[in-house]
Amino acid sequence: MPGSGKSDDRRLGFKVSQEVVVVAISVMLFVVFSATLNNFLSQGNIIAILKNVSILGTLAVGMGFVVVGRGIDLTMVAVMVVGVAFSIWISTWGIDFTLAVICGAILVAAIGLFTGVMVAIAEVPPIFATLAIASSVYG
Repeated sequence: MPGSGKSDDRRLGFKVSQEVVVVAISVMLFVVFSATLNNFLSQGNIIAILKNVSILGTLAVGMGFVVVGRGIDLTMVAVMVVGVAFSIWISTWGIDFTLAVICGAILVAAIGLFTGVMVAIAEVPPIFATLAIASSVYG
């Protein structure tokens, strides 16, 4: 329907889901990069890609729980960045890196707990609570 915001799949003759489009574009990019970049298929590059994607995958799983619970969380990336930055910052003080990572995880858990209390106990709408926390944490 015009103006309804939904795409009209009848003009294609078949339905195309978003998942199929994303996979097709990903495969196309993989093939193009494999053909044009010499070291794209190297073991080191594939491992680097998988490490970077694993971070996004972990965030996506967490966001999946939030969405299933009919909520919204705008703090995930901001809190992740602040936790990593805090861990690196305190490790420059001469603190063992493992302890610095644990301290960063404690900071992230505290921010998450505060956000959860705002939403669950203070009954602040999740979009406002998470936007406020993300803005105050990240700047």
